[in-house]
Amino acid sequence: MVDVTDFGKENQEIVHLSAILRILVDHSDLRENPVFCDLMTRFRDKIWAHLLHEDRAVYSELLGHRDKSVNDVADQFLANTHALKKILSTYIKRWCQTPGVISGEQEANDTFLDETREVFRLVDERINLENTKLFPIILNKD
Repeated sequence: MVDVTDFGKENQEIVHLSAILRILVDHSDLRENPVFCDLMTRFRDKIWAHLLHEDRAVYSELLGHRDKSVNDVADQFLANTHALKKILSTYIKRWCQTPGVISGEQEANDTFLDETREVFRLVDERINLENTKLFPIILNKD
């Protein structure tokens, strides 16, 4: 039996870090500070660790479940996991591995803000789906 408490704690850490990053991103002088990208990389790493934890502890069991609807949820979460990892990887590569790119011209700045807010939205959505779809299945899968 998988204990979802650990997953909830991991999600809470992600939410806390996201709250700080949202404040930083709204201030151009703070988001241009190299610490912003350090924190974004930490944010990505926490998400990846959480997703890996789920992958190891949950999906194989759910994919082998006798109920097809449980299999379908596991498939959907696995697909979302792969997409989210790709988005985060692309984001870090684009915005945090080239010095000065965040403080570029206004069009680049607008794109950065849009992409950053989309990353936060996708992570919020994922956490909400885990809380409303995945964790209830884990708790009631028998």
